Amino acid sequence: MTSTTAPEAVKEGLGFRLTAEQEEIRKLAREFSDKEITQQVAEHHDQHSEFPHKIAEKARELGLMNCIVPEEYGGIGLGALEECLIAEELAHGCMGISLSIMANNLAIVPTKLYGTDEQKDKYLNKIMEPGEFCAYALSEPEVGSDPASLKTTAVKKGDKYVINGVKRWITGGGVANWYVVFATTDPDARHKGVSAFLVDKDTPGVSIGKKEDMMGQRASYT
Repeated sequence: MTSTTAPEAVKEGLGFRLTAEQEEIRKLAREFSDKEITQQVAEHHDQHSEFPHKIAEKARELGLMNCIVPEEYGGIGLGALEECLIAEELAHGCMGISLSIMANNLAIVPTKLYGTDEQKDKYLNKIMEPGEFCAYALSEPEVGSDPASLKTTAVKKGDKYVINGVKRWITGGGVANWYVVFATTDPDARHKGVSAFLVDKDTPGVSIGKKEDMMGQRASYT
């Protein structure tokens, strides 16, 4: 019988050290947080429940915002771990401002994973433009975030769908230019009958309700 030597990686165990690039990303996010999200800034946005437009645009310019958009659509194509590092460091300054900057990713993920080439070309390029925001519209007044119980319906008429329903507690909903809206096309199928639709804010029939007066994370427009 011959003996074998275990690979070095096995000897050392599973590693959780960040790569040099990840450390640089974390450092950039922390420096941005320390400079732009000071205690005074955080208190102002929290007390006045004010969305941080100027801070978000600065984060967009640095690539901290929309960081998971693929390079082919103008983004820098970071992964989930890098996204978490950025969110954590921004939250060091203010959780509400961090949420406002990172919330686009909620709608970006389903768009880049399941959108058609035409949809991705339109919406992922669009979200990289100054002043553009998007939102993930799942939750509803009666059922919360349970997709199997959604009341919003989507009925196909010709080559289009007519969507009827009410969404609530949508993070970034008041500032978003477009939404990923979840609706049921087959109520009897419960969660298997749910589809996602890309809906522009200026689509006829879309209206925005009042801003929620939240207990925390008040810089976020929900």
